[in-house]
Amino acid sequence: TVRPARPAAAPTGPAPAAPPADPFIETLAGQVTASSLNATVQTLQDFQTRYASTSNCEAAGEALYAAFSALGLDDVAFQTFTFAGSYTSRNVVAEKTGSTFPDDIYIVCAHYDSTSPSATRLTHAPGADDNASGTAAVLEAARVLAPHELDYTVRFIAFSAEEWGLYGSRAYAAAARTAGERVRGVINLDMIAYADAMPEDLQIIVNPASEWLADLYLGAAASYGPLAATKTVDASFVYSDHSPFWDTNYPALLAIEDDPLTNPYYHKTTDTLSTLQPDFFTASARASLGLLAELAQPVKAGYPGTPTGLLAMWEVYYSMFRSLATVHLTWRDQADAAGYNVYRSSTPHLGYVKLNAAPIEGRTFTDDTVVAEGTYYYVVTAVGPTGLESNRSAEIVPADFFIDDAPRPEAP
Repeated sequence: TVRPARPAAAPTGPAPAAPPADPFIETLAGQVTASSLNATVQTLQDFQTRYASTSNCEAAGEALYAAFSALGLDDVAFQTFTFAGSYTSRNVVAEKTGSTFPDDIYIVCAHYDSTSPSATRLTHAPGADDNASGTAAVLEAARVLAPHELDYTVRFIAFSAEEWGLYGSRAYAAAARTAGERVRGVINLDMIAYADAMPEDLQIIVNPASEWLADLYLGAAASYGPLAATKTVDASFVYSDHSPFWDTNYPALLAIEDDPLTNPYYHKTTDTLSTLQPDFFTASARASLGLLAELAQPVKAGYPGTPTGLLAMWEVYYSMFRSLATVHLTWRDQADAAGYNVYRSSTPHLGYVKLNAAPIEGRTFTDDTVVAEGTYYYVVTAVGPTGLESNRSAEIVPADFFIDDAPRPEAP
């Protein structure tokens, strides 16, 4: 998509403190290599053009389908859509199905089509930075994560016809919403490999509802890139494939090298692999993989299983002068757990504080340190006999109000 010239939005303040790096995810991020990323960019560049509506673009889609299929993922499929009247093209959608929460989906995506000036785009639009770079990072994430069991489902998507007006991502997001799919978050990578000067940072752009996702990205960038990143909350930045997910009320972020763009080869026949900065490219891909892995939660051998069935419900007693509130939590029994930990935050998905001093032996907990007007987010972990702690349960916000002596929820 042609991004109109505009002043840069002011980055927001620092993100909340991120959790420490996960050593296993550090190992995964270290498997992302510049040689693998560059090879994918070169393969896509060798199609000469990937302008949607050309046979070259369709051939590039076939190559991506074959590349995803070779990784042993659970599913790889084309999604065909119509755009600009009578043209058709295809998104490439690959899936690694989660073992604990298979219906809860995280997406990492990029557009694989390209463009250049109108005189050349049908025959010569190499599109190395825009956006073979993002596509290569998506394929690399799939390669690294494919052998590992995950709690959550991950979809790796290469969209087409972005340069025509986000047609591929619009078709996908609309279909996901119509089907009622639980897309928990989207990481959209668009131009992540050109550096006008080093050290380069990555711009993370979100709408207000997705701010938590940007905060997590900044932590992952520092831990797994390592890479400097800045957060901008700007719902008016609608010029890439994150935007249709915002339109359908799914959380999504855009990772992009600069806003405004500084790449002098943008949308030109000179946007080639030789202009990319390999260290910045690799760090961007590692940071993105790190965030994706944190969200999807690799299942580690020897650790307890992830708790499921978490419920959290209010009980509030009001009098003329004050209110007394508690939150009652229950969860399903985890066979390999010796106990459980309960965590709470006032910010979604990060900043959790453990509420119990010692592992809880049962599968219920009452939090009496809340206020009735507060907003709280809870997760539970299982603790094994040797003290190893599981991945976090799905996050939950307390629902319903049980006034005074109303019955409490039964454990599942």
